[in-house]
Amino acid sequence: MMESGKNKPEWVKVRYKPSKETLEIEKFLLDRHINTVCSSAVCPNRGECFHKQAMTFLILGPYCTRNCQFCSVEKSGSEKYMDFAKDEENILSTLERFNLRYVTITSPTRDDLPDGGASIYALIISKLKEHPLLPLVEVLIPDFGGDFDALDMVLEAKPDVIAHNLETIPRLYYRVRKGADWIRSLEILKRSSAKNRSVVKTAFIVGLGETMDEILDAMIAARQAGTDIVVIGQYLRPTSSQMPVERYVTPDEFKMLEEEGIRMGFKVALANTFYRSSYRAEEAYHTTLDSGM
Repeated sequence: MMESGKNKPEWVKVRYKPSKETLEIEKFLLDRHINTVCSSAVCPNRGECFHKQAMTFLILGPYCTRNCQFCSVEKSGSEKYMDFAKDEENILSTLERFNLRYVTITSPTRDDLPDGGASIYALIISKLKEHPLLPLVEVLIPDFGGDFDALDMVLEAKPDVIAHNLETIPRLYYRVRKGADWIRSLEILKRSSAKNRSVVKTAFIVGLGETMDEILDAMIAARQAGTDIVVIGQYLRPTSSQMPVERYVTPDEFKMLEEEGIRMGFKVALANTFYRSSYRAEEAYHTTLDSGM
């Protein structure tokens, strides 16, 4: 359930009209109990993305061990999902059913696993790289609790894009990303860039109480860490259990953030109300390559 439309500016209202292709994918995923962050995080773009046969698979189970205040992914109690072979099966079956050219994978944070799930990421990336359809592979990873050996395990599998979202400015980490750390997340981006094997991406959500100067400074830090792609979108409260929206950023402000991102040296800067990390992911990847990475 999305936050009430009362007091929302017109540009923030979600209009969801599923197409035949969208409904086909939704039914396929539902019938096979395949988790996507598109559904679990109540993404406003899922109708558009499903229509284009684009989705972000959620591996390592539906439950997160942290309690980020902006996210609607379920928090774990006693449930400990361990059926990782099912994750691989689900992704491969969807890949083959819809002839996916581009596969995006993410997960909740699993602080209860010794490597944070990095070995599962690496295994699935390798399986996709060996598949006859040869899809491009993007992974949106957690911070693995600062275990950089775990990060290296994922990087060694050579995903085409490795993403780790900073999400917000340093000042708001204690409130927005409980259990995360700004310096640690920035180091994930630095180490990923230093390996020089994958396109590096990050994303921010705005409207959480940051100033424009603060988000610009955070973007500069991400760029200095070697990030190639930055995506910025409006925070939309998924349910009443998450923190409220502090402010709706205007279209003109988003345009300014895009322009400043390119000026800072990002190969791709995408900023708009409904943009999320994986939105237009394949297009952003190819644009990065075309720019001479």
